[in-house]
Amino acid sequence: MLDELKENEKRQRDEKEMKLAKQLEKEENRRMKALEKEQKQKEHQKAKEEKLKEKEAKLLEKHQRQREREEKREAKQREKEEKRD
Repeated sequence: MLDELKENEKRQRDEKEMKLAKQLEKEENRRMKALEKEQKQKEHQKAKEEKLKEKEAKLLEKHQRQREREEKREAKQREKEEKRD
């Protein structure tokens, strides 16, 4: 009888420990998933920002080339006008 009681208590303790271990594992898994999700979002945001910076740089370069062409055209026009005078 005493052995059965001790065995029963031990089994209950073991079950509680197993339940707690499973709960802790679930919480750890949730935390890990949340961290992974946050990391992916950060990486995605960083990639998005880099892409935007590249796009802006290309646009600035395009405008710079347009300005240079415009300046050359104006310089040639002035040169022609000066030769006429």
